[in-house]
Amino acid sequence: KFITFRKRQRMLSKYLKSEAAIKLQDKYEIYKLYNDYLGRDWLYVNEANFAEFQTFIDKYPIFIAKPRFGLQGKGITIENSKNKDPRDLYQKLSSSDMVIEEIITQHPKMAQLHPASVNTVRITTILIDGSLEIMGAVLRTGHNGSFVDNRSAGGICAGINVDTGVVFTQGIELKSNRYTFHPSSNEKIVGFAIPLWQETLDLINLASKKMPEAWYVGWDIAITTNGPVLIEANSHAAMHIQQQPDQTGKYYSYRLALEKDKVI
Repeated sequence: KFITFRKRQRMLSKYLKSEAAIKLQDKYEIYKLYNDYLGRDWLYVNEANFAEFQTFIDKYPIFIAKPRFGLQGKGITIENSKNKDPRDLYQKLSSSDMVIEEIITQHPKMAQLHPASVNTVRITTILIDGSLEIMGAVLRTGHNGSFVDNRSAGGICAGINVDTGVVFTQGIELKSNRYTFHPSSNEKIVGFAIPLWQETLDLINLASKKMPEAWYVGWDIAITTNGPVLIEANSHAAMHIQQQPDQTGKYYSYRLALEKDKVI
């Protein structure tokens, strides 16, 4: 039985209105809270003076800009400060309420899938009384040269075996087209082994303890040669990405976990 949007809203209604869940809709708050796991430099432009902004762009002339309250990869841009007036750029990013960050260099194996995007892993967890339960994991890749990997923006997702870190389904995109090989790179999706998988699980286990009252989270993780890094934590993690790749409804597994922990 599948979890529809309405079912998710009913199951998680109290949580989604909680202070913790609301906090995880704010990238500035996410970055402050989980800074130890980000593995990159970042700056919230509205909290920075011009000198701090200038120092950042001197070090990272090409960088990522994300809306503080953005969703689904919308509004994310790659900014190139070269040959631009830094004060104009500072004003533009400040007025747009942007968080800016160093560009991640992903693990070469992850880049093989789709080099134009940082391809990530979404792991969805429930944390109750200090016990972390992984509800599912998916690989997310960009498509057709896009620099974001969000399914809603045309990306491809595929189910990952949580025990092994190996992709066990075909890739699937928003329109339900399925792929054994990535259509942009011809890299095989089925059987793809996520590098540093145990380290990835260790990271979310540590990160989940930072704010235990955020007990339902979709963790977006990038894999670099230096280890996994947190992209962001999502309190409103969608159910479709967890159910579409293997076409298996997750209603009863969630219901069991939530009833067991007396959340519902």
